[in-house]
Amino acid sequence: MPTPSPGIGGHVVGEAQTPSAADARFLSLRVAAEVYYDLQQTRIGIVNRVERGGIDAVFLTPTLERLQLAEHEAALVMRRTYRAAVDPRIVEWQRETTGVGEHLLARLLGTIGHPVETTVYAWQGEGAERVLVEVGQMRRSVSQLWSYCGHGDAKRQRARGMSSEDAAAMGNPRAKMLVRLIAESCMKQRTSPYRAVYDEARMDYESRDWTPLHRHNAALRKVGKAMLKDLWLAGGGS
Repeated sequence: MPTPSPGIGGHVVGEAQTPSAADARFLSLRVAAEVYYDLQQTRIGIVNRVERGGIDAVFLTPTLERLQLAEHEAALVMRRTYRAAVDPRIVEWQRETTGVGEHLLARLLGTIGHPVETTVYAWQGEGAERVLVEVGQMRRSVSQLWSYCGHGDAKRQRARGMSSEDAAAMGNPRAKMLVRLIAESCMKQRTSPYRAVYDEARMDYESRDWTPLHRHNAALRKVGKAMLKDLWLAGGGS
């Protein structure tokens, strides 16, 4: 029998993931989000190489213009796919919540799938024949969603040589990055319901012997967890 992966929802960081029938409506969103991400990273990579090499950007201007257009079109497709694939309750929550933009939430859901309903995977076999297989469906708890988005146990740290199980417990790095971007967006909006979460957390952390940056990051983490909980509730969590 396969051993269930400790990764939240069975998703193992760094491994290929094959959506099941239950995830089918999120497959198109996942593909759209990944296409957008790939185009974005390609554009950024070219710009970085040009800048580091001291090359006159005029030689690559046509290429960058085409990439920018493709990236823009991919973003439009991703947002349209998000509106078609995602539970209307989540779309309504996003539209009513200042600071939670459609673009970033589409990218996040393209990475994590449904915030509540998810697929469980398990490792089967050993060594070179070890493969990841689907073993069923599950409903994520909010703590499991936090963990998968890298907002579980703050004491966990990545280390060289860590096992795949330990890496899975750290969560999905891209999901963690996207939650951080959403939290930053919310923090910058005075009318966002999560701005108060940030301000309260900063006050609570003032008494701690932390640097201002440490307090800022810890407060953003609180915002991310609050946002994820509301996303989970909007997706039918209880």
